[in-house]
Amino acid sequence: MNNEVESKLKDAVEFYQQSDFVSCRELLGRVLAIDRKNYNALVLNGSCCDHLGLENIGVDYFLRAIQLEPDTVCAWQGLFQLGKKYPDRYCESLVCVCMRLLQFYKSPEFAEKKTSCGRFLIELLIRYRLELPDGLHNLHELCRSVLKSLPSDSFALELSIRLKAEIFLVTGLPRLVSPTLLNSPLEGIGFTKVVDELLSSETSVQLKNLGDSMKCPDERGSQTAAVTFQLGTIIVAAGQLLSKSSENARVGWQSLLEQIDIVELNGCRGLSNWLQQGYMDLHVTCLHALVAYQLHLFDHCEMVLSKSKWT
Repeated sequence: MNNEVESKLKDAVEFYQQSDFVSCRELLGRVLAIDRKNYNALVLNGSCCDHLGLENIGVDYFLRAIQLEPDTVCAWQGLFQLGKKYPDRYCESLVCVCMRLLQFYKSPEFAEKKTSCGRFLIELLIRYRLELPDGLHNLHELCRSVLKSLPSDSFALELSIRLKAEIFLVTGLPRLVSPTLLNSPLEGIGFTKVVDELLSSETSVQLKNLGDSMKCPDERGSQTAAVTFQLGTIIVAAGQLLSKSSENARVGWQSLLEQIDIVELNGCRGLSNWLQQGYMDLHVTCLHALVAYQLHLFDHCEMVLSKSKWT
């Protein structure tokens, strides 16, 4: 870095600290005219644009800096701070940014930033109902990490309950349909662990906290929080029924089917009404089919699954 560039950058930083973002940008423009690949100038310019409401220009500066030095955290942090102000527009991109930042925040000194970033990532996934991107692993651990610091966070609670419901449905399908579908006895042992976790005190506390959060008018929750709470409650009841004899369990399964039939989504109550309106909650639909199977309502089970393919 030559002396002229270094001097101008120093002056630009002073303008930035004084919140004179226009003057800061003017100096940075001169720096970039000399050295268009100056990482610090690009990041600082992006931050100025963020403060000035120049959203598109700011994003461009941060992306140019990231292309130059993808393993340096500053531009990623700047893009994160800017994007958070416009989540409706940048929700999918922000997921990738959060995933990258979490790689930087592995050390203990970044624990607070890791929690904040992880919490926002979870909110994006739940609020915007996004598909899980490739490379996003250990969501269970991420939820636990966030809930350890923020035990009442409704988005982390909802994702944790959804993950438990999903693994119950996926690993339990062969077990609930027919043990002959298991490839080995070990698969049955794995499902036992899934059920044990589902019936643990951790799940009970999470369901209680999610229910409590829905009663708080100031709590920002998702549109699916109520459905998730009902799903979690019914899934736990299904897990409890597995230890009962078939004769004693039938009344319980029938009760669960009735409970599923009154779950409300987007103001629409009942799975049949959901399907007619084009609404879909895959976890509730799969649970409905499994409960119907337990009751030997095979035609009903097939009807639910066949209709859900077209929603």
